[in-house]
Amino acid sequence: MYRKKVLIVINDLCAAGAQRQLINLSHKLNEKKVNLHVATLFSCDEREDLSLELPSYVVLHRFNFSNFMDFKSWVSFNRFVKNLNPSLIVTSLFFSNTVGRTVAFWNKRPVISREHNTYIDKSRTQILVDRILSKCTKAVITVSRGVAHFTAEQQGLNPKKIIIIHNGIDVGLVDEELEKLSDRNDIRKELGLNSNDIVLLNVARLVPQKNHKLLLESFVELANKNDNYKLLIVGEGKLINDLESLSERHNMKDRVVFCGYQASVWRFYKASDILISTSTVEGLSNVYLEAMATGLPIISTRTAGTDELIIDGKNGYFIEPERADIVNKIEKLVASDIRSKSEASKLTAKKFDLNKTAEKYQELFLCSSYECVGLPGSGKTSALNQLEHENKVEIVCMPKNWKSEAFWFVFTNPAFSFWWIGTALVESLKVGRPFLIKHKLYMFFVKASKWRVNNQYLKGK
Repeated sequence: MYRKKVLIVINDLCAAGAQRQLINLSHKLNEKKVNLHVATLFSCDEREDLSLELPSYVVLHRFNFSNFMDFKSWVSFNRFVKNLNPSLIVTSLFFSNTVGRTVAFWNKRPVISREHNTYIDKSRTQILVDRILSKCTKAVITVSRGVAHFTAEQQGLNPKKIIIIHNGIDVGLVDEELEKLSDRNDIRKELGLNSNDIVLLNVARLVPQKNHKLLLESFVELANKNDNYKLLIVGEGKLINDLESLSERHNMKDRVVFCGYQASVWRFYKASDILISTSTVEGLSNVYLEAMATGLPIISTRTAGTDELIIDGKNGYFIEPERADIVNKIEKLVASDIRSKSEASKLTAKKFDLNKTAEKYQELFLCSSYECVGLPGSGKTSALNQLEHENKVEIVCMPKNWKSEAFWFVFTNPAFSFWWIGTALVESLKVGRPFLIKHKLYMFFVKASKWRVNNQYLKGK
């Protein structure tokens, strides 16, 4: 039986969201149909290396880039792709998206990129690189509707190129993991918790985007009103010292437990009552899916993906990034019927079954064109069609015949200039049209300090 050779390029396999999803997905793909290769461009730092969890049929290739200017690694990776000659290349995260798509273009290999989050901190140079490389990208996979809308606007993507495939959770595996654990009260004793404590759980890296400072300040206000509240924070990061100091200043050392990085978080889910997050940026959180599969209601800020998980008042509550609202929603949830919200969370998690996610990826990997997974005729994803119709977001796109239009490039980084000029010349010769080079014009014009497509200009009006 013919096996489609697919190469997935990712920064590393350190313990993080995108990496964990890749590991989980690889276990669900049909190895008789997919010949899966995974290439990592960096070695793991002090974080746990997940590569040992890859199934045996997956071939792992390791590279060691130092930065974008590591010429030796570029040559090595390009030679590797040329020799491997995959039928499809799939890339994840900005560095790998850039390297993977560039090398795919050099070797004339079809490539699909994946966007896992609403990357609001990308520099203009990074956005420019994404916009240019999107022209040689067959499709862009996003993990939620929110990420799809953000990416379409930031990268100026034709919606026909966007495919929404949600992150998934193996609900059966979650049940098995919970059954292996001790009784809930026994776990609480191990963690220094009482059986009557109301336990809030936060699982996240201790980095600014997770906004732990607001979480702690809100918890202090809540805990001063009720002695039964406890907060577990699972994760590690550069803010650990600052957060521990903040906790001590408010005399919360016995009420806030910093648990550090945990290879397995299932016992923390089982010991807790509510998952809470004050994050400012998400895509479609794996933690939320895991927590809901264990039956925890969610209290969270409204970020990308959460609007598809949380039904306000049914399986949790949305919060504004304000202490008063956070305290109010926690008290409101505790005073309500938590058991019904727990059952609602489990039902929501089942809608994001990992098997369905794997089926969509396998269909995408095996089809000859990415368009075979889109809507008949239009090629747009249903979510994009719906939200464009509701005018909730401005969907921007290039004209369908963009190759027959004049080519517009920006050259703010000399390192890319010669390559883009060569690319423009080749493409112009292919379509028999001249190209125009404009210094510091971005293909898409800056309007109201935001990236927008000037469709009228691109259409020659």
